[in-house]
Amino acid sequence: MSFTPQLSGHGHRAGGGEIESRREQNMRLKREQIFRVASDLLRARGFSGVTTQEVSAAAGVGAGILFRSAATGSELMLMVYNEALRSSRAEGAARAASTVDPAAAIFDRLCPLVAAATRVPATSAAYQRALPFGPHDAKFRAEGMELIFALEASLSDTLRRAAPHPGDREEAQTLAA
Repeated sequence: MSFTPQLSGHGHRAGGGEIESRREQNMRLKREQIFRVASDLLRARGFSGVTTQEVSAAAGVGAGILFRSAATGSELMLMVYNEALRSSRAEGAARAASTVDPAAAIFDRLCPLVAAATRVPATSAAYQRALPFGPHDAKFRAEGMELIFALEASLSDTLRRAAPHPGDREEAQTLAA
């Protein structure tokens, strides 16, 4: 006879087998609700058309709970758009995986990013400003910068693999001089 514990709403087994407490589960569910509502509102009305008060009301959470997830409207936008950046990067990587030509591979990597940016241009521009110029200690800004650095590294790797051999580079530098 085997025994399988029933979690009966108290939580679920998190990644490594730990059981999530009821409090942790409630906070996670509230963060997910905040994310969904903020994402929908930002997509529909753009960054300048959404307030944190609207997000907390539509998510059914108090302002304090919202501010634990994202301290400012800018942080809320970064949280949502980091996920868009993450999924666009993954889509671009999948497209580029089978592309042999380096220029086409780079195009394949960047195309989903450009498409995502054109859906809500003003919010995309606000996101692009917030990443390099936002508060350096902001959690979602740091996360976004890591995503950008990883994108840059993948583009650089594509170019590096396509570069001529080291001897050819030296010859090209000599010819260029």
